[in-house]
Amino acid sequence: MRLIESIRVEQGKAHLLAYHQERVSKSLNYLGGATQYIDVETIVGQCLSDATIDYDSIYKLRFEYDLLGVYNVTLTPYKQKDIRRLFLSPISSLDVYSYKWLNRSALLHPQISSTDEVLFTYQGYLTDTSYSNIVLETSSGERISPRRPLLRGLQRQYLLDQGEITLADLTLDDLLQCKCVHLINAMLPLGRLCLPPSLIAL
Repeated sequence: MRLIESIRVEQGKAHLLAYHQERVSKSLNYLGGATQYIDVETIVGQCLSDATIDYDSIYKLRFEYDLLGVYNVTLTPYKQKDIRRLFLSPISSLDVYSYKWLNRSALLHPQISSTDEVLFTYQGYLTDTSYSNIVLETSSGERISPRRPLLRGLQRQYLLDQGEITLADLTLDDLLQCKCVHLINAMLPLGRLCLPPSLIAL
């Protein structure tokens, strides 16, 4: 089974490399490759040395990997998704996407359009969207992320380590009462994509 890793390259620099390395190593260990090692910094260095990039643009450096090696390393301009509607969808398990598998079929929703995004709930509690963790920003300025996400994303972990967010069990009521909901992942630092509650489809 292959996994994927997506790294943000901005102002000519690859961000959060230590977190990417940790995730890749943990994923290989999960696959049974405790002695396997993929050097993320080397992959990034080789890719960027062969590329001509615009310093003012944002790029996604993406690669696939498994116990046998690394595949399909690409560097492409990043375009942020235009989201105009956010709707909730229940799931039956938190284990549907606990690692960044290449196969993301468990997160695909047949009814969404290109400007829709789904926010999964488990037993009434908020988890993740199909491609990001979330952070609710309250009217008092608190920034809170679900305690039990589907994927413990590296941007989420970075923000926790920096003390910028806290964790709690969050419900639909919390979502409706918040100032905005931030979508965060390796490509989306906190504040890049913040949706008002008015976009939530009930």
